[in-house]
Amino acid sequence: MPASPTRRQLYGEIWQRAVSRAAPELGGRFRHRHFAGRMPFEKGPLVTVTMFGIRNCDTIKRARAWLDGRGVAYVFHDYKASGIDRVTLAGWVGEHGWQTILNRAGTTFRRLPDADRDGIDEAKAIDLMLAQPSMIKRPVLDLGGRTMVGFKPEAYAAAFA
Repeated sequence: MPASPTRRQLYGEIWQRAVSRAAPELGGRFRHRHFAGRMPFEKGPLVTVTMFGIRNCDTIKRARAWLDGRGVAYVFHDYKASGIDRVTLAGWVGEHGWQTILNRAGTTFRRLPDADRDGIDEAKAIDLMLAQPSMIKRPVLDLGGRTMVGFKPEAYAAAFA
């Protein structure tokens, strides 16, 4: 007796038609949390992937191209245009440390007066990043239960394996 087909096999064609009609400008991919990387009838937890960054950043462009090339659904939050709240930023600092989240190599940080750059601690770093979101290292990828800072293709591959 042949093995019974999976739901993906049974509904795959119907799903592909629905997706291509739903978002043709996105190449048939949904960028919505209800369709984050899986079909709605498949079992398992839904994972909302959110990328935080600045739209014109070259690293963000590479990371978005990597996710798009592998069909990973995500929501993009431009924190230069939309801002970032203190609670979210403090959560990242708590998980990774302010030394990782603060982009000290960027021109925004290097242009700061010496008085602002000297004696940085966690609270001062958070205040600086809230005042100038360009000082936040990019991208920050929120995977639901954890975050990743920066873009390394091998780290992304491991996270989405």
